[in-house]
Amino acid sequence: MISVSQKNLLKLAEENKHKGDLAAAIQNLEEALRGEHSLDVILKLCDLYCANKQEDQAYALIKEEPDLFSDKQVYRMYCKVLKENNFLIEALQLKEITGLELPFKVQPVSEEKQKQIMQSFKAKKQVNQMDYESLHKLNLINFTTFAQSILLEPVSDFAVRLSLCEDLI
Repeated sequence: MISVSQKNLLKLAEENKHKGDLAAAIQNLEEALRGEHSLDVILKLCDLYCANKQEDQAYALIKEEPDLFSDKQVYRMYCKVLKENNFLIEALQLKEITGLELPFKVQPVSEEKQKQIMQSFKAKKQVNQMDYESLHKLNLINFTTFAQSILLEPVSDFAVRLSLCEDLI
């Protein structure tokens, strides 16, 4: 159920979007979410985040949803966010879990960017969630090869090794 306040903020956000002021539209939708949960607001906000090159924000927001598969709109937005983030590995996992073709074609980042991601990851002393998620931007060959190299290093962080094993499965 959407409240009157959220409806007004949605309307303002739509006006901002039509004027080309994505930042103001995002701000209005973020305000609408402060009051209470609304799927309509979340989907529109994810869409605006993607349009404003804030794909990481869209990913964080959509992943907070308890069920990404039952509602077709949520599933479609989740797939779009994966595409916008170039999360090929997660898209392949999703395809395997659901047995369905995704509504969007997800591409990995360029080979050069993949090399940078792998070098940066190896150089980190402490890996955070965002660092780990960046590995989902690799192509399948680079991901499996890189994961194997991390798994063979005896000094690798246990949580990272466990996460890699889960992703590989």
